[in-house]
Amino acid sequence: MKIMIHSLLVLMMIQLIMPMPTKVETPLDELIQFADQHDYPIEFGELTIKETFTTSETEQIKLALIRAGFQKTNEVNQYERKLNDDLHEIITIIDSIEQVNQAVNYQLLGNVNLMNQTDDYAETVKSLISTIYTTEKKQYACLKISSHDMMLSGYFFAEIQKNLNYQGIDRIEEPDLTVISGYTTQFNQQIPYGNEQMNVQISVRQRSNQEKQIMIGTPILMTEY
Repeated sequence: MKIMIHSLLVLMMIQLIMPMPTKVETPLDELIQFADQHDYPIEFGELTIKETFTTSETEQIKLALIRAGFQKTNEVNQYERKLNDDLHEIITIIDSIEQVNQAVNYQLLGNVNLMNQTDDYAETVKSLISTIYTTEKKQYACLKISSHDMMLSGYFFAEIQKNLNYQGIDRIEEPDLTVISGYTTQFNQQIPYGNEQMNVQISVRQRSNQEKQIMIGTPILMTEY
């Protein structure tokens, strides 16, 4: 009995000493999970986070960025960290008009498939997010999806509507571009759209080489489509 109690105490102490993985779920996680679940090949991904801080808070954030391995770029108040040749982070600090607060804008860009291949990248990113940002942050994510037979056959929107089970809110039709906005219970972030809530946007652009560029974003596409 004494040995069992001692073992339990040792185990509890180890759990207190050992750092636990950072539990941060982002919109990018949700998109990657959705793409993997339905075998949509991912070409490129992007995570954008925005939040406003006081100037004194941003000075502390700058110090934290340097400690985390970020380096200043040639742009004013911009910092960059390469996780991999194909995956990097950029943080830009922007003054407000009143110069009292500053926006701290984060971007993760590149081959986000790497986030699934090793826990190191995901843990590094989420550790930074939890260190800098609060519950007041605004998050946006998008994926560029490779064309496959279903997309090329013209049934892509029907297929993805079935998989996402979204309620369509708006649709833009142009000769070479279709954009659909809607709401699905599969994604957590949302923004107001008129009298409704929106949290998914899908675009398909016809390229000159007859290929299609497919983008999926939540709660909205923040990158050019």
